Amino acid sequence: KDILKEETYNLLVEYLNDNLYYNKMFEYYRPVFLESLVSNTQVEKTKLDSSKGIDMYFLSDAKKNNKEVLEVESVNFQYKLLASFPDELYDFMIYYEITNEDKNIDDTKKLYKTWLKGDEEALIELLNTEEDISEYEDDYENLEEMLNDYDKKLVYDRNIGMADVAEEYFNDDKDVFFVVGAAHIVGDDALVDLLTERGYTVNRVNYEK
Repeated sequence: KDILKEETYNLLVEYLNDNLYYNKMFEYYRPVFLESLVSNTQVEKTKLDSSKGIDMYFLSDAKKNNKEVLEVESVNFQYKLLASFPDELYDFMIYYEITNEDKNIDDTKKLYKTWLKGDEEALIELLNTEEDISEYEDDYENLEEMLNDYDKKLVYDRNIGMADVAEEYFNDDKDVFFVVGAAHIVGDDALVDLLTERGYTVNRVNYEK
């Protein structure tokens, strides 16, 4: 309550109560956690089952077949990265996500269907679509700069780290199955481009039913 804008705070409490998630302990959590809670709540509303995602599928398969599981990124690294962004940015994200819930749910469904089809151009377009934030810029100083920094560090900078890890496994002669999110695969400066630039041959294989 001391960190978020009053309007954002009231909207958040109402939203969490409406969705039966509110807990007084959340008053002691940082906005980054609450934004994640809002985002995950909306993913649940898409009716897509995250427990059936490819990460969980291959983790379960590896365990079943006694295969070694290697890290691309640690949970601690991801938490520190998310926690490094300003609270003001998460204030905006919480407000925006709650007030645009229907659109967010629809966009997530579109993203899933596009990924499933393997439509690279459409996937890139969806991932790179820029929202009109002009109406919020008076309330949030340097909003565009904060969002650009968020995208850079969350996607592009991590792409480099992921490529480095992949190359380390290659250099160690490890035969690995490397699983990352769709945003790190397609588009400029994604893993495909980075590994190709480093001299590796990258072939795309489309899934077909």
